[in-house]
Formats: sequence, structure tokens, C-alpha cells
Amino acid sequence: MFAAIFKRGIGLLVLLCFIPSGWAAAGDIGIVEAYRLNMRAGPGLQHPVVLTLKQDETVEVLKVIGEWVNISYHGREGFVKNRPRYIRLFGDDAHVSELEKDAADIRRTIQEKEKVVRAYSRKESDVLETLDEIDRRLDRDRQQIQQLRRDLDQLQTAINETETAIRGISDRIRIREGDAGRRLVALYKLNWLGRIHFLASADSMYELFQRETALERVLDQDRELLEALARDKEGRHRLLQTQRRQMNAKSTLQEALSSRLADMEKNKAERKALLSEIRSKKSLQLASISALKAFSRELNETIEKLRKKALETTGSDEAAGSGFADRKGLLPLPVNGKIIARFGPFRNEDFNVMNFRSGIDIQADRGEPVRAVHSGKVLYAGWFKGYGNMIIIDHGQGYYSVYANNQELFKKEGNAVEAGEVIATVGDTGSSLGPKLYFELRYRGKPIDPMDWIRQG
Repeated sequence: MFAAIFKRGIGLLVLLCFIPSGWAAAGDIGIVEAYRLNMRAGPGLQHPVVLTLKQDETVEVLKVIGEWVNISYHGREGFVKNRPRYIRLFGDDAHVSELEKDAADIRRTIQEKEKVVRAYSRKESDVLETLDEIDRRLDRDRQQIQQLRRDLDQLQTAINETETAIRGISDRIRIREGDAGRRLVALYKLNWLGRIHFLASADSMYELFQRETALERVLDQDRELLEALARDKEGRHRLLQTQRRQMNAKSTLQEALSSRLADMEKNKAERKALLSEIRSKKSLQLASISALKAFSRELNETIEKLRKKALETTGSDEAAGSGFADRKGLLPLPVNGKIIARFGPFRNEDFNVMNFRSGIDIQADRGEPVRAVHSGKVLYAGWFKGYGNMIIIDHGQGYYSVYANNQELFKKEGNAVEAGEVIATVGDTGSSLGPKLYFELRYRGKPIDPMDWIRQG
């Protein structure tokens, strides 16, 4: 709508520029009012159409012949119906005044609409930047949650080991306390009998010495038993202190996990609301399409830089691997899933906008393993605006594969990978369509159709 107002305003402003002061010749200028207006070779419907004029076009009126107007448009002459709904004629001072008033109104409308457009443009840019930032936050949330859960699992294992150790030492303490109790009873009885009486009742000196030695051994064992019992109790005390520290640490981790989960749910809700707003507004959808094109250009530039860097390092496309060219039509899909979008030009049916997709989208479950389609070397592994977590693998011979929208990345830049090796898991980072893998193949930096290389059936 704004485009139509803008076009009409420009037409009126141009028209005013060409109306001389005191101009009063009726019908010298006209503006097309109809959406499409046929200009015929003569004044009658029987004459053929020589040109179709669009709404808001400005024409020169040569003369009026009853129900027909003889006009000139960019040097071509013809006739159109003389109806206000077809063509608006300007000529007398009243019309000029009206025209000037309309032009002034339209100038103001244009200025107001330009402000709105600038505001929308800023908002569209802000919305897309916000969406990328939310995706980044969600990715950080997921990574932190996974790490916290791993830490909790390790801590729980340590807590279980501590509890097992406490039970074991408690069992030993019970046994030794029982032994010590019986020995105390025996010692009590020995004291009741009297040590001298016990020794003096020996029949000979040999038996006396033998009884004394045996008694000393028994007393040494009693002392060792009591010392071991004391050590066990001290050990249990330390284990109980360790257990308390572990339980406190577990409580802290659980609180941190709950906080991160709450943050992730908040970010998910914000992302959902933002995607809903984008889908509901044509301007934001068109901005998204434009942004995706910009992201794609940035990816092209990045891959070209990485390719040149690799060539400078190795001096040859062959260095990172070999045999890829022989795998045409034999490569496996990088993930178990369904292809939902294919390579090449496509039309957005909602807005009748043409776009080009440099790869394919494979719908898959979140967490599904992503595998390298061929051996090679990782050129890039990390976040890429518009694509989320992404891995680029150099397969040699000038061939590269791109895996985007991943949840977790298991490889780093410079890592070697084997064909079929798990390099990532499916996620929805950088995606507005839910969990999926975006997959590209490139030859010397230029995208090629993956379907020509993937094993069919």
C-alpha cells in the first residue's frame, strides 16, 4: 500500500513541476486511475490494444473526443475511455489547486510512511538479531545443563561410594565393638580372679612364663582391637563429613540446574513468541528471507576463506583426503531422517518470492547422531550466525561438506574424521522449523546438489 501511495505521490509531484503558472488548457495531463488500462489504436473497442497502462502512470492528453481521450505515453499515441474511474484529467485552476493540495497531503503521507518504514526496518533487524541471540542463549543453556547433569551424575556416584564406605566401616565398628565388649568382660573377670592368682596357680615356672606370655599377647591384641576401633570411628567421622560436603555440593548443583532449566524455558517461550510474530507479519518474514540470503553469502565467503587458507597450508586440494570424487551416488545420508527441503531455487508461495537453497534439510529427532559422509579434516566447528552450531569438513580434491543446526559438536577445528564417524547430534540451533540437519556439499567453494551424491534407496 505504501508503494502505491509513494508512486502516486511521485507522479503528482512530477506533474506539478511541469504545470506552468496560469496553465488552463483542459485535459493536457492525465493520471491513470484503473489498475490496468488498455490503450487502443483508435477511439473504439473494435480497435486493437497497443499498450496496457498501469495505475498511477502519468500521460499527456492530446484531445478529448466524446467518450474517448487521445493520449500520448512515452511517444506512443492511443485512445482510452473517458471515465473518471479510468483516467483523471487535470487542466483548470481548480484542478491545479486540488492537485497541489493532494500533492502536499501525499508529501506528508510519504514522510510519515517513510518514518514507519525506517522504524519497521530497525525492528526487523532487531528481531532477527534477537532471534540469533536467543538461539545462542539456548545453546549455552543446553551445554550448561548437560555439564551440570554430568557433574551431578559424577557426584552421585561419589556419594554412593561414600555411603558404601560408611556402611562397610560401620559394620566393622559393630563387629569390633562386639569383640571389645567381650574382651572387657574377660578382663573384668581376670581382674576379679586377680592377675597374681592367675599366674600363681601355675604348676611350674615354665607354665608361669607361658601364661604370662599368653596374657601379654592377649592384652596386645586387645590394645590393637581398641586402636583399630578408634581408627574406624575416626574414619567414619571423616566419611560423614565428606558426605555432608557432597550433599551440600549436590544441593548447589541441583539449584544451579533448576535455574538453568528455568532460564531455558524462558528463552524457549521468548523464541516461540518471536517466531510467531515473524510468521504473522509479512515484513518480518521477508526480512527473514533477506537475512537468510545474507547469512548464506557470509557462509560462502567464510568457506572460500577457509579453502584458501587450507590451500596455503597444504599447497593442494588433495592434502585433506582422497577418493571423494569416486563416491558420487554412493554417499550415505549424514543422519537418519526425512528430506523435507531440497537443493536449488524455490518459490515462497505465501509472498511469491524466489530464493535459492544451497543444501538440503533433513528432519530428524533431537539428539540423533550426525555422521561424516566421508573421511577428511574439520575446517570449522562452532556457532555460525543463521546456521547455529556448524561443522565444515574438508574431504580433499576440492570437496567440502557442511552440517548445521546441530545440538552438540564432538569435533574441533583441525580434527581428522573417518567416514561414518559421529561428529555431532541433531538440534534446532539456528532453525525455525524444529529439530533438523541442514546439509551442504561444495566443490571448490560452490554448492552442488547433495542428491546427486547420496545413495538412493
